[in-house]
Amino acid sequence: MNAKAVAALAALALPMLAAPALAQSTTVIQTTPVAPQVVPDTTTSTPAGRVTVQGARVSQNLTAADFLTNAASSGLFEVEAGRLAVDKANRDQVRSFGQQMVTDHTQANQDLLALARQNGMAVPATMRPDHQQQIQALSRASGAEFDRTYMVGQVTAHEEAVNLFSSAANSTAPDMAPFRSFAAQTLPILQNHLAMAQSMTGTGVPTAKQ
Repeated sequence: MNAKAVAALAALALPMLAAPALAQSTTVIQTTPVAPQVVPDTTTSTPAGRVTVQGARVSQNLTAADFLTNAASSGLFEVEAGRLAVDKANRDQVRSFGQQMVTDHTQANQDLLALARQNGMAVPATMRPDHQQQIQALSRASGAEFDRTYMVGQVTAHEEAVNLFSSAANSTAPDMAPFRSFAAQTLPILQNHLAMAQSMTGTGVPTAKQ
């Protein structure tokens, strides 16, 4: 075997001899488990105590017809439920809240009706079926049960109203132009009502139960 052949065989053998040594010298790196990140609570409140409705769906395509139908039903419900609270509430705080709902929503209903008429649109004179059912339930309740039913319902009703009027104030639908300003002006009142109802119900248990 000549010198060139010997050199070639030696070159092939070197990687094979080095492989075990490389395998033995492989370093295992220990890693420290990373703790999961904690997402901070994003619930916010204004200095006045108004709690932001989380997960609110604001529709920029809300039409005037849908707004009038739902706003009218909401307003009629608030006035009728408030009247029941004035007559049937077990606690003075709940009765006072009901009276404020009658006063504020009666004014808002009148303003909405006048605005709609100015723009040649009709406002429904009756509540939606779900609102009618809630009035019936309140009519059957009494004492502390009435207070609980009314105040818990007020939180839900005003969450819905805040979402509706937020959508109206931000809607880009052409026929909503006459109603955007009204919605924007009414929204803080609804937010204040919601904050009051939330405060009275605490963490989901109404004050009336205490």
